[in-house]
Amino acid sequence: MISINTNLSAAIVKQSLNNSTLDLNKTLERLTTGFKINHASDNAANYSISNKYQSRLSSYNMASDNIAEGMDMMATAQDTLSIMEKLGSRLHSLITQARNGTYGERSLETLNQEAAAIIAEIGRLYDSAEYNGIKLFSTAEDSPVQNLPEWVDELTNELNPAKYGGFISNPKTKSDDYVKTLQHVSEVSSFVSGGEYQVSTKEDLQKLAQLVNTNNDTTNVTIYMGADIDLSGVNWTPIGNKSANSNYVFKGTFDGNGHVVKNLTINSNKSHAGLFGGANGSASIKNLGVENASVVGGSYTGILIGSSDGTISNCYAKGTVEGNERVGALAGNVTKEVTDSYVKATVKGKKYAGGISGYATKLIKRCFSEGSVTTTNDYAAGIAGCTDGKIEYCYSKANIKGNNIVGGIAGRTADAINNSYATGTAEGYEFVGGLAGIIKKTEGSLNLNNILSLGHVTAVQKSGALLGGIENTSKTSSPYYFANVTITNGYVTEQELPKLGGAFTTAYGNAPVPYDTTDWMNNITFVQEVIPTKKDVSLQVGIHDNLNSRITVNTGFSYDLSYLLEEGIQGDNAYDTINNFLLTVSSHATKIGAVSNQLESALDSVSTDISNLTSSLSTIKDSDIGEISSKYIQQQILQQASATLFASANQSPSIALQLI
Repeated sequence: MISINTNLSAAIVKQSLNNSTLDLNKTLERLTTGFKINHASDNAANYSISNKYQSRLSSYNMASDNIAEGMDMMATAQDTLSIMEKLGSRLHSLITQARNGTYGERSLETLNQEAAAIIAEIGRLYDSAEYNGIKLFSTAEDSPVQNLPEWVDELTNELNPAKYGGFISNPKTKSDDYVKTLQHVSEVSSFVSGGEYQVSTKEDLQKLAQLVNTNNDTTNVTIYMGADIDLSGVNWTPIGNKSANSNYVFKGTFDGNGHVVKNLTINSNKSHAGLFGGANGSASIKNLGVENASVVGGSYTGILIGSSDGTISNCYAKGTVEGNERVGALAGNVTKEVTDSYVKATVKGKKYAGGISGYATKLIKRCFSEGSVTTTNDYAAGIAGCTDGKIEYCYSKANIKGNNIVGGIAGRTADAINNSYATGTAEGYEFVGGLAGIIKKTEGSLNLNNILSLGHVTAVQKSGALLGGIENTSKTSSPYYFANVTITNGYVTEQELPKLGGAFTTAYGNAPVPYDTTDWMNNITFVQEVIPTKKDVSLQVGIHDNLNSRITVNTGFSYDLSYLLEEGIQGDNAYDTINNFLLTVSSHATKIGAVSNQLESALDSVSTDISNLTSSLSTIKDSDIGEISSKYIQQQILQQASATLFASANQSPSIALQLI
């Protein structure tokens, strides 16, 4: 039937054209994307499965990255342990060398100096080994104690030298460009009052010492450091050689400007030994670091300065120092304030030895000490062996050993200790305290507030876990001037000794008369100590939340080489000490190596899973290009045929005109 109202042929062809065009578009999409499933409508079941596979594949790829980073972490630990093991082997060789009877006292001192430098480097590697901000070996990052007052953490954070590149406070007074414009000290023959000069080379520093030690006046003179200075190969003569002439003292301002003097070496029996020998009351030394120092002198010996009547601020000292009386890692003796300074050192003396100062008469504030302090006689402490001034906002982690009057912060003090704590051990015979050996009381008031000791105390008599004793030296009969002594907010770990050894009056050579300390004891609180442990590091090597997808490793360990520093490498137990160290490092390296092997195996497993999953995903989702190409040609032909026939079908109604 011929009809002009209904063109059935055109409708049939149009539907075929639409279908072929739709199929052609799908084929084009699959050819251009490479996937046969681009929408859920393409294959609902396989679309869901492929999405799950893609999610798992992404997780496996991330697990592979995790394993690679874990392997990098283990490699960092292994490389550091390898260096430590080599240094330990060198120590073993030095011990063997020291046992030979061909070496005299001076030669043994030289061998021990090298050993101390090696031990310091081992300690530096141990403390600084990290990966992406994670400490690898040291346990110091963990909280060692429960129930501590807030001021302890606040103080520790406040005195963190990492904030200013090794300094507690900002050490930059002038820009290095400004300092470069100043005249070098090596170029002058005398100083001008009010003048500014630079020391940027070893020659500058040596010339400064020469000028001061020929009595050139440095009053109102400011010296800036313009660069770090290495004194390797120099047996240093102090700036202000008071042992030669008491008038040879530094009188100006020495501003390290954030720079460091390295490899300072002094080997003599002369007094007033140090980078500086002596400084007068108008002098100031600040913003200066001294690293890898080895100083041996007589009385009044320190790494930074032997004896200072001026101020010291924002300085630090690292190394070893040994002398007679009044020996300190920073200063042997100080009569003015010391602030914002710290030491990491081994200190040895006969009497009056301290981390910051052997003897001090004024305020020591915002300072800390790490390492060890040892005396063969009396007065040993982490901050000051003996002081007549206050100690505030300080802490010590040094281990202290002496005969009598030994303390974590002060051996003996005649003034207050506030907001300060000690964590190292304290060992002696009498008047030994975790914080202070003796608090010397005469008259007037004396307040001790916010004081804490966590270290173990070993003593025979008249000693306490927090304070060895409070001594009145002025009266033998009541009142003893103890009534105005106050102890508040004291904290200590519970151990064999009492919190406080006692309060005694010993004036005029009379036998001690004890004083009732019950009220003070009530203000001293026991705290619970928790041994610090390195937290486990969990490496996510799989894609599930179970033990099979994780490898847990604890990279922390501890060692103790203090015997070699205290007794020397010629000591009877030197071999045992170094062999234990080498065994510890070797065992830990083996442990780290085993974890590395686990990670390699995990990486192989994850790589296999990635390959298999990728293959499965390809089977489900990837296009067969040959098949799709054939279909593309087929749909093109059908589309073209439909278009041609559609044109013919549209002409069919015109036949009706021929019948009219």
